[in-house]
Amino acid sequence: MMVLSLAQVVQAVGGDIVSEFISEFKGLATDTREKMPSKLFIALRGENFDAHEFLEKAVAQGAVALIIDKEPDNFLELKSQVTIIKVKDTLRALQDLALFWRRLAGFKVAAITGSNGKTTTKQFCADILKTKFNISYSEGSFNNHWGVPITLLNAPKDADLVIVEMGMNAKGEIKRLCEIAEPNIVLVTTVGYSHVGGLGSLEDVKEAKEEIYKYSPCSIAIFNVSNEHTMEMYESALANNHFKKRMTFSNFSIEACDVILRMTAMDLHSLSVTGEIGGVEGQCTVPVFGRQNINNLMAAASIAFAAGMRPEDIWQALPLCKTIWGRNQLLKLKSGALAIFDGYNSNMESVDALVKNLYEVEITGKKFIVLGEMFELGFYTRSFHHQLGLLVGRSLLDYVWFMGPSFKDFKQGLESSGFSKNIEISEGYKETLATDLRNMLNEGDIVAIKGSRAMKLERVLQVLEPVDFNPK
Repeated sequence: MMVLSLAQVVQAVGGDIVSEFISEFKGLATDTREKMPSKLFIALRGENFDAHEFLEKAVAQGAVALIIDKEPDNFLELKSQVTIIKVKDTLRALQDLALFWRRLAGFKVAAITGSNGKTTTKQFCADILKTKFNISYSEGSFNNHWGVPITLLNAPKDADLVIVEMGMNAKGEIKRLCEIAEPNIVLVTTVGYSHVGGLGSLEDVKEAKEEIYKYSPCSIAIFNVSNEHTMEMYESALANNHFKKRMTFSNFSIEACDVILRMTAMDLHSLSVTGEIGGVEGQCTVPVFGRQNINNLMAAASIAFAAGMRPEDIWQALPLCKTIWGRNQLLKLKSGALAIFDGYNSNMESVDALVKNLYEVEITGKKFIVLGEMFELGFYTRSFHHQLGLLVGRSLLDYVWFMGPSFKDFKQGLESSGFSKNIEISEGYKETLATDLRNMLNEGDIVAIKGSRAMKLERVLQVLEPVDFNPK
């Protein structure tokens, strides 16, 4: 837990001490729904809330100090109870405090970004590294201008390595996150059409992701040379002699790659993997679904290797890797059927991977798919949903349900493919359709559920009656 004195906090964030009662704080808090004994509370703003309106509740929950950038109506009352520091901008204060703690604690930082797989890579990386190191990381997609500094501030001083993921919606965002985290190891998983709507083009997405390399010049830079866009980043680094240490990974044989992994077999429950890590050959079975996870496993193994793990130890740890909530979760349903729930994010590349995995895997029953809208595609929205309809229609599925604003484009693509089996198209979620789907499922069947987080596709899954599922 972060432990800082009042003097250290003021040194980090600037501002003025308005009142002083407690001069040492143990941990940081930003959410008044949680207990925060002896903690420092920072009043942040979101699109739909302002934590300055909940300062009294923060104190009731145990906060002993507040960082604010405006005076609330009950300011005089609060001033008589707790330590208060007033700054120009609480978000900037959060970020500056995170950088201060990161430098004071002295732990190393591994930073991951990419259009697909960054959260899963982070989880795999943690599963591997915790077998040898004291690590810290956030669960879920805690990857923005709030999430990265909070991840750093939640890391204990004795951590060997903190793993952060860096997301972005615009250019310059990853640059700022690198300024806050000062990473020692950096990696881009892939570059694809995720967030292309806000950025404009695939080239713009690539340039935004490449910031993690450009603004971490003293780090160990790890490159995926299986993806054409990250391969271009690697070639640029070579041409300009950037980085003292560069590492590479690939799922096909490339001379001098540090990590090479290949899938030899796949079923619903696992991947069989073979290859080399740091020149050490090995093979193992990893309990995750989907061949796209080969890329995530290579990325995680590369970070572990860069952090100093022996290749032999990485091979032993790979079977400990597991997926998390909403990312290719395999769940058993009361009907005896199985569900693959991937309801956290969706874009063309990730849906393409799921559909191909579903096509490839062998089962005894029928194959069903439920798809939700892919958001943040901008100009590409109509064409990509049409392409998705074509892809799904050609994949020998027994049932398709698409929901979302682009239902007409998806339906046109599906019909163009010649698909003539069970089709459900809706503009939004309909519980009657979920109930109808549940009544169709039998033992031996598989239903894949995928869409952007805003579609809340766990509603479908809950109607299908999973045996063990946390609704989040």
